[in-house]
Amino acid sequence: MRSSVKRELAVFVILIAVGLFGLPPAVFWVGQHVVGEYGDKGSIWDLTRAVWLALVEGQIAAWVLVLSPYLVVALLRLASAIWHARKASEPVNEVTVSRNK
Repeated sequence: MRSSVKRELAVFVILIAVGLFGLPPAVFWVGQHVVGEYGDKGSIWDLTRAVWLALVEGQIAAWVLVLSPYLVVALLRLASAIWHARKASEPVNEVTVSRNK
């Protein structure tokens, strides 16, 4: 396997782990401070379990939550690539040349 593919796979696995194990507790914590208690027991594990069960059931919201760390990184990469492509395609003019001196 090429190193770039290995690196991308490692980034994907790490960010999915963040989505699976980090985001549900973060959502719970924010929810506690904004909305109040979660469910009857109000346990962090109840919310985490609910997210995992929703994944198994194929609920879109759960998949978006879990994939969101990777999707954010992918969107940032895309924005960066577009930004650099636009910068590279800008014509060089006298102002640009004089600033670089």
